[in-house]
Amino acid sequence: MTKYFNDHLAATADEPLIIDASQFLQLQFNSDDFEIVDGKLALKVSIGNVAMDKYIAAEVIPDKDRVVHVNSSGQVLLADNTDVSQVDSVVGISLGPAGVGGEIVVQKLGRLTNSSWNWTVGGGIFFDSQGNLTQIVPTTGYWMNVAKVINPTEIEILLRLPVIRVSL
Repeated sequence: MTKYFNDHLAATADEPLIIDASQFLQLQFNSDDFEIVDGKLALKVSIGNVAMDKYIAAEVIPDKDRVVHVNSSGQVLLADNTDVSQVDSVVGISLGPAGVGGEIVVQKLGRLTNSSWNWTVGGGIFFDSQGNLTQIVPTTGYWMNVAKVINPTEIEILLRLPVIRVSL
């Protein structure tokens, strides 16, 4: 028997979200990932949680603030907007350089600041064929909005769905 809620099929969700018997959405969170700050649920930005993690570099990642993707071995490489085979494997932005086989920290979610940035507020953040952050929407391959600008020196990482360009 299918249960209906307000004339709609019952809602479904994957962990860490659950739908209770009354169709209320509940977030099951680990205190390692979130904390209560001023009465609000806030994301902790620490290594090994939903916002940040360590990886092994499969190639040289020359500097911080590069968009990376993960290969089938679980290692990261520079993301390339012209290679549509990477479209489902972008994981975040590097927080430092790494040599081949070196450990690298990647931020996957949350705010990131760099005093040398001068982003235009209101614009999205994308990446080019070398994983460089840019506000220019790529015209070949695919594009993915990876962050929004909070102020000229701060962005908030939130990987959006990729858009693949096709020729008609």
